[in-house]
Amino acid sequence: MKKGKVFYIGIFSILLLASCKIQENDQKIVPQLTAPEISLILSDEAPKSTVIISWTASKDADCYYIKRMNVRDGVKNVKSVGYVSKNEPLTIKDDCCESDTEYFYVVEAEADGETYHSMDLLIENAKAREYTNPFTGEPFYSSDYYIFSDVKSIRTQKSAEITLDYPKNVTVKPTENTHNSLTVSWDPVEGAKEYEVYFNNQGMKFHTDGYILLCKTKENFCIKEHLFNEQYNYFKVRAIGEAGCSLYSAHIEGRVPVAENISKDKALEIKNGEMQYIYYYESYNDFVWFKCTPEQGIVKYVDWTEDTLSIFSEDGKILATGLPLYLNRENDKNNLKNKNIKHTSLYLDGAKNDVGGIIRDISSDIEGFSEGMILFLRISKTNGGGYLNLEIN
Repeated sequence: MKKGKVFYIGIFSILLLASCKIQENDQKIVPQLTAPEISLILSDEAPKSTVIISWTASKDADCYYIKRMNVRDGVKNVKSVGYVSKNEPLTIKDDCCESDTEYFYVVEAEADGETYHSMDLLIENAKAREYTNPFTGEPFYSSDYYIFSDVKSIRTQKSAEITLDYPKNVTVKPTENTHNSLTVSWDPVEGAKEYEVYFNNQGMKFHTDGYILLCKTKENFCIKEHLFNEQYNYFKVRAIGEAGCSLYSAHIEGRVPVAENISKDKALEIKNGEMQYIYYYESYNDFVWFKCTPEQGIVKYVDWTEDTLSIFSEDGKILATGLPLYLNRENDKNNLKNKNIKHTSLYLDGAKNDVGGIIRDISSDIEGFSEGMILFLRISKTNGGGYLNLEIN
């Protein structure tokens, strides 16, 4: 027999033996997770609002995730309390609890080590497994291995400093006569001098961490502007009085409706210097339309992707088409020489979010431009995903 054939037969034999070995060890490499047993106690410090969570070890677990839920006015709020590796003490403190509130806790034991993951790829092709969220009953899928403790609850101690009721009937609705905005409103609270409204747009229905103070107001409503279409946003409110503050309201979600200005007859009318419009693109080759009467003929636009601008008169005549709304793109020498556009900075929410943009002088792109002309702007998006930030002057 030739040496080449012997070589290939040897290689094939090694691979066959390795495959058999993997199959023989299939049952051994699947982690035998056991459900942790969880216990809850309150800390000794008054008021007793810190919860100490402890649990027993789960066989083969690499780490543990501790999560909690509370329900206010029928609304569930799920939060991730923390993460503990298998080599750390199996206990954690939750010191972000409110007083006189019942909290439900669960410990998730997870096996996600390199051995299990790599063998999954060989044996199961990383097949996702179906699990059920112990708080919500909703299914989720993962290629990792999970097991959950029982759900247990504990109530924190009532604080004498909490004298105000928390705001009830919190609602979030699109703001009337304003695009890309949501209005948060609630019932007035007796004894409240003002209210604090907190906002979070992490984009997740649960685990809603990351709240920031949106506003302080003496009214029972607040408006949040410059939001993405179709993105989840979360709000919570508390009342402030002379003696202190209330508990937080239920955490309420809201979304800005999808933009409808995708055709000329639905063009969004914008005023000079007053609008920064944010639009989330779902697909490629999107179009959005705007109606305006620019005074100077200046368009300020976010310099993100290779978008283009076409300009139409009121009667539908094309005044300009294919105008770049981007600058300094690679291999775009003509655009670099274009004197009609230059760099600028645009701001969302005041000076909090500075984004790079361009200024385009469309008065030079239109023959016979005059102040007060009614123009229709059509912006085409060549890449899916992202946002549009536009200002007309």
